[in-house]
Amino acid sequence: MASSRLAELSESLPPTTLIAITFLLTVYLVQIILDPSLNYYTLNPSRILAGEIHRLFTSSVLHASLMHIAMNGMSLVGIGSILETSFGTLKLAITIALSMLVSPCMYVAIAWIARVVFRYDSWMKSHAIGFSGILFHLSVLEAYSHSRANRSVLGIVQVPSRLYPWTLLVILQIFMPNLSFLGHLSGILTGFLQYYGVFDFIFPSSVTLQTYDSRLPSFCTERQNFVATPDVALGTPTESAGDVICKAAAALWLYVGYIMETVFVILLGRRGRSADTNTIAADDDEEWVGLPPADHNFSKEEQHTDEQVL
Repeated sequence: MASSRLAELSESLPPTTLIAITFLLTVYLVQIILDPSLNYYTLNPSRILAGEIHRLFTSSVLHASLMHIAMNGMSLVGIGSILETSFGTLKLAITIALSMLVSPCMYVAIAWIARVVFRYDSWMKSHAIGFSGILFHLSVLEAYSHSRANRSVLGIVQVPSRLYPWTLLVILQIFMPNLSFLGHLSGILTGFLQYYGVFDFIFPSSVTLQTYDSRLPSFCTERQNFVATPDVALGTPTESAGDVICKAAAALWLYVGYIMETVFVILLGRRGRSADTNTIAADDDEEWVGLPPADHNFSKEEQHTDEQVL
């Protein structure tokens, strides 16, 4: 029964999304077998600037636990399938590859600026690992490329679609502080750069992508849900960056209200406004499922640094 459901799922996924999921699961299986020390593969800006460039890639494809890979995998199934239907199979593949390079570089750049300008050194010493920085990149493209006016955050409150990635960033950080805020933020910023055309010089034209569609391996092109590159590139902004800044300023007050309302509802429930509503405090012994223990595969000399998952 389980195998048949997996087969149905694999048949329903478009090629790039399926390949990405399969790759991440294969890497995690290798992790289980070899049990490597994650300390040598995390996104750690100080080590990267010291020459350990491999961390820019390995940090995105490794995960801290089964729950961690499961959560990111399910998110990729949802976001990847939507974007692949809009962008085409080949363009989504290029987008994911680009994000796996640029998002970690954005992380390192912000951490370095924080050290040099603000004397804030914590991000330089932190360890981050996981695919969700790329997922936040994709979530920006999905939110900005589709016409839905509102999105639901955690099934609790509706926010404007274009504020969804930012709202999710804040909410997750409030209730899961061990997540990598900078990793998620780097993904969001990378998504904005792509949406507003900064990376256009990297992406081939739609005509070129359509030419290469026919040269892809047959196991991709012969799949029923293979998505050829559309004639008109989707996800292209219809407004200037100046328009966006003005709209962002006008929406700031609403955005703060949405955040406060979301936090209020999560903490107190939908009837939390009544004076006699009781709240239930979390047990101090509870841990967020999917996060690694404090000593999870990190060497002793690194235990003083922050350990985060993406």
